[in-house]
Amino acid sequence: THSLLYTLKNILNSVSVALVDSGLNIKAIACSGYSGSDSHETVVNFAAKDEILGIWSDFQDFDSTFDQSIDACENDSAQLRKEINGYLLKKATKNAS
Repeated sequence: THSLLYTLKNILNSVSVALVDSGLNIKAIACSGYSGSDSHETVVNFAAKDEILGIWSDFQDFDSTFDQSIDACENDSAQLRKEINGYLLKKATKNAS
């Protein structure tokens, strides 16, 4: 089973993908990243240029482990952003021909 935070990440990303797929002219696409372990979970929603829009976490102490969690979320978010950009390029190329 998946946690609420993992599900939240997927919901946020699904909304972003739906907006992109709708053809609306969007200046910046928000993408969420997830980091989870047995002791902590974190979801971070990023805008363009990796600006943080929101953080959902169960951390009690904000130490270096929290920083590592944010970095992992950023990497996860970047992967989705690459996939969305690839989709947009493919769609633009298809429409141009």
